[in-house]
Amino acid sequence: MIVAATHLSPWVTLVLASALLFTMAWYWGRLAGADVHPLRRRIRRASLVFGLLAVVAAALGFGIIDPDATPLPYLFAWLAAALALLGVVLLAMFDAFASIRMHRRELAITRRESADALRRATDNVIADSVKDKL
Repeated sequence: MIVAATHLSPWVTLVLASALLFTMAWYWGRLAGADVHPLRRRIRRASLVFGLLAVVAAALGFGIIDPDATPLPYLFAWLAAALALLGVVLLAMFDAFASIRMHRRELAITRRESADALRRATDNVIADSVKDKL
């Protein structure tokens, strides 16, 4: 027996939302690893919070709230889902810009180290050739 005329069955919605939330919780734990840069960890965890809000709001809109019986809560659920997804997209852009910035810094350090190593190597070759001439 269907309690309300929702887009999906509440059971299907709850199973799908639970699977997504479990996956998000697993990824939250994976971000605790030492190999994740602290700035990236904060950005990605913030996007997980927005994603959690989006999943909950979408689950409410798809399978819990009847749009015919309660249109205003239905509207607010989808508005919350859209705003949460906007937050995820904005944080993803910020993460991309932060990654580019970190990559540029690492590239500059690598170039500096390579130039120093090349300078030391050429100095050694020049010093050796001068010793050989003497």
